[in-house]
Amino acid sequence: MHSIILIMIVRNNSIKTVEFSNLLGRSCQADNDCQYIPNAICIDKICVCKPDTFAVTSSACTHLLKTYCSSSADCDVEASHCFENKCQCKPDWAALTDMMCVRRKYSLSYSSVVKKTTHDCSAGSALYYCENTIDCGPPWRLTCYQKHCVCNANHIALNALTCLPVLNGTCWRDDQCMTKNSHCDGSWCQCKPGFVSVATNMCVLS
Repeated sequence: MHSIILIMIVRNNSIKTVEFSNLLGRSCQADNDCQYIPNAICIDKICVCKPDTFAVTSSACTHLLKTYCSSSADCDVEASHCFENKCQCKPDWAALTDMMCVRRKYSLSYSSVVKKTTHDCSAGSALYYCENTIDCGPPWRLTCYQKHCVCNANHIALNALTCLPVLNGTCWRDDQCMTKNSHCDGSWCQCKPGFVSVATNMCVLS
């Protein structure tokens, strides 16, 4: 669905209505052209998410976990808030990826996997305990952080011990790349021909 903003412009005592797209990937000449898309800037003449942010919808970007924030309004990851000027998971929650918080459970197993109806596959309701990264599985996918297995940067979680790459993540097969309309190109997940990256988790028609 296309998202359009109607702007009323008063000029020479007349009112003119202008349609203004607020979708990522719209054309632009300057950052100001992307002002109606939260946390977007103009790069290569299209509106894209700023560095250290990701697309929460086709018309909004928000801060990744562990990146700078000035208030909790900057942190739209579910169960996150701004603490010590960084987006962090709230108490009793932990970062499974840099885009997702899950409830802490100090257990070697997890009760269920909840697949959210989001643009990418996500979920996992618990974290596996670990002492070292080797306890978590492939080190190019997961790492041991604060005694729990978490996904590496540029990865999303399919469950508590399965992480797969989004854009710029390493790959060797197309089906490993979780961003819609992406494929594996030279061992890295990239947008397919005819598409352009507007965030690590979103490709749009070029």
